Amino acid sequence: MLTPSMGRSTSRATCRLAAVLLAGCWLFIAGCTTSRIPRLTVGGPEWSIREGQATWRFSRDRPELGGELIFASKGPETWTINFSKTPLPLINAQRTATNWLVEFPARKMSFGGSGTPPTRFGWLYLPEALSGKSVPEPFHFEQAPDGNWRFENRRSGEIITGYLSP
Repeated sequence: MLTPSMGRSTSRATCRLAAVLLAGCWLFIAGCTTSRIPRLTVGGPEWSIREGQATWRFSRDRPELGGELIFASKGPETWTINFSKTPLPLINAQRTATNWLVEFPARKMSFGGSGTPPTRFGWLYLPEALSGKSVPEPFHFEQAPDGNWRFENRRSGEIITGYLSP
């Protein structure tokens, strides 16, 4: 038999459970929509395209991968990078004034969001370093006189080295 106090605690528990389920559904829906960032379409005279070569080491315990690098920018806040080892695209990264996206096509993984991107993805900070802007910790950038450069995440051990055509 239910007493009046038991009924109140049961209804409170039911309300809490409903609130938790509703919040979980909202987070799931919001998470799905933030990953649907439109891909940039490169074309037209306002885009600057540079090509080159790069090596990438994801972390200290991984081997380096070499490949081709294509960097396209439309002003200082809109750009896209493609790093590939023919015939496979390895990294696609892009950033606008409001959104960022990084894709790993071989693994069928992508991450995206709005605002400042996480420092977990060095590719999203490489263009800032190449343009001479300061980059946040834990990144370090060095430019050699011959045009080669080295971009490192000192925390994770990720290193991107390379050069781009002028």
